[in-house]
Amino acid sequence: MADAYGLGPRLHEGYLDCLETRRLEPARIRDAMAQSDVFPDSYEASAVMVIGKLAVDGTCAIPREDFLRLLGQVAADRRFGGDRRAAFLQYQAHLYQGAGEAAQALAALESGFALAPGNPVPLLTAAQWCLDAGDPTAARAYYARARAVKLAPSSNLDALFAEVAGRLQAVPRRPPD
Repeated sequence: MADAYGLGPRLHEGYLDCLETRRLEPARIRDAMAQSDVFPDSYEASAVMVIGKLAVDGTCAIPREDFLRLLGQVAADRRFGGDRRAAFLQYQAHLYQGAGEAAQALAALESGFALAPGNPVPLLTAAQWCLDAGDPTAARAYYARARAVKLAPSSNLDALFAEVAGRLQAVPRRPPD
């Protein structure tokens, strides 16, 4: 159960624990999951996101399965907007990918894109991962879907599109079977 001062501060304490001890105690995640009735606000959401970043970059050892469930729980919470929910799924996808669970990683990216169809980043990430896995056909399909997204004029995704396009051009095309 969360202390009287709330879930946001407890999760941010978890972030500080990660920085200091390089690990997150399972109780912090269990507390977060038990507080779904008071979840969410932007303070709690930002705490989940910063812990997710530490988990993805390997800075903090976390109880992976518990954190994946927490990310899924907050991504399913309709009190968050689609963009925020998609961001939680992006962290989930990175954790799956880091563990070699490509199918789950791609499914999380697809779910994130479904929640925020104006953001091609999950599709571009999927294209890169497919290239890394030696599947240029799937990569091209993800890239084509990403190119079809109508971007806001202020989006700064040109470099990411160029990176994926360059990688795709470097892969020799095989004749159709």
